Amino acid sequence: MKIHNVTATSLLWHVEQIAVRIVVGIAAGITVLRVSYLSYHPFFVWPRVHPHWYPYHPVAWDNLCSVPFFWLNQLLVAYTEYAPKAGEAEIERLITSYPSQRLAALHARTTLLAREAASVTDLTRLSGIVERLPGRGQRLP
Repeated sequence: MKIHNVTATSLLWHVEQIAVRIVVGIAAGITVLRVSYLSYHPFFVWPRVHPHWYPYHPVAWDNLCSVPFFWLNQLLVAYTEYAPKAGEAEIERLITSYPSQRLAALHARTTLLAREAASVTDLTRLSGIVERLPGRGQRLP
């Protein structure tokens, strides 16, 4: 029976490599799981937007989606029109605490404010709407 001469340095190197592989494997698993959300996202926005389904969308309940969802801004606009208070709160949450979805939320807010401005008959109210536009005094992504 042959006994290998194992030094403390080589043993530490092997343990370190195993630890790195475990961490990378966990990180890759989490990333793969979040990217899989993209496979059923189209059902929320195509062939038409379904605002009443938004609470079941991954963005609504999972704060770790690192990939931006296409047409999320349209879903947010429709959801805000469907449930105004909840929609506004959700857009604000995405802007302040969800970097990967911030651009879609800013786009949705801008769309909603543009629609509000288009429906205004009293032009003196326009300055108040313009003040609420994203980018005025805040850093954009």
